[in-house]
Amino acid sequence: MVYEFRLPQVGMGMQDGTVTAWLKSEGDAVVEGEPICEVESAKATIEIEAPVSGILSKILVEKDGFAEVQDVLALIEQEGGAPAEAAKPAAEDISAPAPTQIVRRAADGAARQVEPRAKRLAEKLGLDLETVIGSGPGGRVTEADVEKAAQRGDVSAGSENAGATFEDVPHSAMRRAIAARVTEAKKTIPHFYLTVHPEVDALIALRGRMGSGVTLTDFIIKAVAKALIAVPDVNVAWTEAAVRRFKHANIAVAIATTGGLVTPVVREVEAKSLEDISGDLRSLSERARASQLKPADYEGGQFTVSNLGMYGTSEFTAIINSPQAAILAVGAAEPRPVARNGNVEIATLMTCTLAVDHRAIDGAMAAKFLASFKSAIEQPEGLLQ
Repeated sequence: MVYEFRLPQVGMGMQDGTVTAWLKSEGDAVVEGEPICEVESAKATIEIEAPVSGILSKILVEKDGFAEVQDVLALIEQEGGAPAEAAKPAAEDISAPAPTQIVRRAADGAARQVEPRAKRLAEKLGLDLETVIGSGPGGRVTEADVEKAAQRGDVSAGSENAGATFEDVPHSAMRRAIAARVTEAKKTIPHFYLTVHPEVDALIALRGRMGSGVTLTDFIIKAVAKALIAVPDVNVAWTEAAVRRFKHANIAVAIATTGGLVTPVVREVEAKSLEDISGDLRSLSERARASQLKPADYEGGQFTVSNLGMYGTSEFTAIINSPQAAILAVGAAEPRPVARNGNVEIATLMTCTLAVDHRAIDGAMAAKFLASFKSAIEQPEGLLQ
């Protein structure tokens, strides 16, 4: 029989993806459980395993092709089955396109298929799809085809892009997901903000004595976990039925990659040493920048830390990472004047701004959390326990 190899939903919220590589060619034998292709989803590049054993008889979504969850990526012919062509899905019949594709009529009257992303990108660029040569199966126009056409300058005369001195960089799946997520969060979550300025001279001195590669971010994550356990009414998420309170401190950490921002999770931080936190975060960061995160790496975060201090940013506010209820924005540690006993002295301060979902957390509780966090940062010996 011929098995339709479909794009699975790998992780919560995954809706579509782009095939970045086929690890097998047509005619190759595949074994159930072995990686067969790589797909870029909104958050990471994922290896997709063969669900059955057999022969990869037909690839339907080529490299750089777009597919939605449950679209057929390829056909696998299992032993004793009918020829692959007999089971070819309607998506490959140009007279009967799949629902995820848009049919356009070419100049010669033949029907063509256009991927939804290709259509949206063409509209944005002012590109006439009739001029785009499709490279997909059956002449299907892919997002990559539109990008190539735009690079060649095939933009309609009426477009504002004609003769422009700028470059449009097409959105990746990750960038689209980030845009949708932060827009929804800002529209639907009632944010409010609180700021503290902890002194970090003692913390910096302790870190220097440790000499074990532990970073300021590791200390911050540990201090956040300690504060979440001390003030459990901040370790929560809003749902329509209830405020969900969590038992552990699973902390997401914002990491910048070439493709965009990802937030892998360091789990049960309250029970980990600084060295363990440092090792976990280093591993997650390396895999994030290599697009090798698995869904288990970035799902289940309950609170996010975003540290831009290493870029010299003094202070900023961040957008809550839904469905979480809070995010801590951490600026650079800088020498600043402080008043002590009527005298002005210089101390190293760090500006930390907490963004809070007011549906789930009230101001007084958020203030208690920040006070606990500040105390932990200013008495860093307690973070070694």
